[in-house]
Amino acid sequence: MPFQPLPRDVSARVSWPSPIVSPPVVPFNPSTASQDALLERGFPLRPDPKVSPALFSFWQRMTAPPYRLVEVPVFAQDSETGHSFGSMDSGMIAGPGASRWGTSENWSGMTLAARDGMRFTSVAASWIVPSVEGVKGDTTAKLAGGNRQMSVWIGLDGHRDYSVSLPQIGTRSMATPLGNDQFDTSYHLWVQWWVRDELFGEIPVTNFTVGAGHELFVKMDVLSATAIRFTVRNRTTNLALAATWLAGAYEGTLSGALDTAPAAAFDATYSPDLIRAKAPVEGRHAVWCVERPSVLPQGQLSKQQALKLIKPYDLPVFKEATFREALAELRAADGTVQECNSRAARYIRMIARGVDQQAGPVVHHVASPVAPPRGQSWTKVEQARV
Repeated sequence: MPFQPLPRDVSARVSWPSPIVSPPVVPFNPSTASQDALLERGFPLRPDPKVSPALFSFWQRMTAPPYRLVEVPVFAQDSETGHSFGSMDSGMIAGPGASRWGTSENWSGMTLAARDGMRFTSVAASWIVPSVEGVKGDTTAKLAGGNRQMSVWIGLDGHRDYSVSLPQIGTRSMATPLGNDQFDTSYHLWVQWWVRDELFGEIPVTNFTVGAGHELFVKMDVLSATAIRFTVRNRTTNLALAATWLAGAYEGTLSGALDTAPAAAFDATYSPDLIRAKAPVEGRHAVWCVERPSVLPQGQLSKQQALKLIKPYDLPVFKEATFREALAELRAADGTVQECNSRAARYIRMIARGVDQQAGPVVHHVASPVAPPRGQSWTKVEQARV
């Protein structure tokens, strides 16, 4: 079968809080409201201040007034850009005593493993959207995908070979050559539920403004094995967005036209329910990532051919991206909750491989995390070279 984007009705997969027609008689207080009421009103789930004090403090600042909710998020379609993990060296996953540092050719940041039989049910972070620039001499013809891109995001799972699912939310910063060393820059919020061996791209949110220098608070809460609540607060604009997303992501046309029902692009057994069943939230890893997004192949290709042709965008100049806070919650089968942060995480350097005519194969560091001082939970990813 030829490779074609899969039709998808976004509205059938996403729900959001109902618009409030008139103000409630009693002012709404998120600090005392029930968890169900928080979800209904577009707030993230509230951590227990005794069990998760750092995450509760994060939640308080994230939900502080004025909290202006985007009542109906508008989701676009993008079948050209995707987010996932590339290959990493085996040293970082070698077991007890292994180095806390690893390398990847498409991302840098931190990954934290669940422990003691527990599973992650929440991951959160705040960051400043990085400002980006192009590189002198760039042309659209020279660059993969026609531009330079970077993304900052949080997610759950995805980077180990046994992991099949990766719900994630983040921002994308892009620099597109205009000629004569001039560049157009753009920034947006996106969500994606990556599924192994599928070609699902990101889903931009078109009515939630994101710009360079904006401060974002982002939290993902696991509602069930097949449902995630994404909540974002732009502290620069005070706009907030909340949406419950079901497992998987089914690509559609850029226009959003729904002339055909979701169907098999690659096999006759394709269905949303099958994808959902094979892509549950695993909760084995929490991830804070600075990434080179992937250019998804287009055209008349088989699925197997398309998967082999995925390649990363070239990075723009961005200097650094800092997760001011990187927090998560673990939950045990008996309901016990434990707070954790990135201080115990493994750090990943982004590298580029090449060949020197005299020295042979060489490896360059492209971006690398800077571990936080003792007692702090921020982590900065610095760009070493473009």
